[in-house]
Amino acid sequence: VSSTIRFQKLSREKTTLQNVNATVSHEMRNPLNSIIAHNIKMQELVKMLRNFLEGANRISFKMLKNEVKAFIIAVEESLNVQLSSSKLLDFCVNDMISLAQLNSDKFRKELSNFDIKDAVNEIMLIQKEKTTYLGI
Repeated sequence: VSSTIRFQKLSREKTTLQNVNATVSHEMRNPLNSIIAHNIKMQELVKMLRNFLEGANRISFKMLKNEVKAFIIAVEESLNVQLSSSKLLDFCVNDMISLAQLNSDKFRKELSNFDIKDAVNEIMLIQKEKTTYLGI
């Protein structure tokens, strides 16, 4: 094999790796931003709950119950987004591992079923939080 052919092959491999790196880095940024935003939101919710509980002796039980319900709903939503973001991040990391396995000829194809509606809903949830965080 001539050095020109080897150089061309290495150039193609380098370009492919650069493209994969750019794509994966970009795809990892969205779930990470979502996780960070939700950690900030959780801190704010905890602070709100702490402030609320400090003044709880001045309000009625019914009002307390409604406030706690609203807090629980907000926490559940936040946890759902974090779970979706973490799963997406895990998927991206697994793609990077698969690429390394491809390069070392150790790749094994894995097939799995998933609910497309759930997947789209998870992505929408992540993007919704991102737009809220950015004020869009």
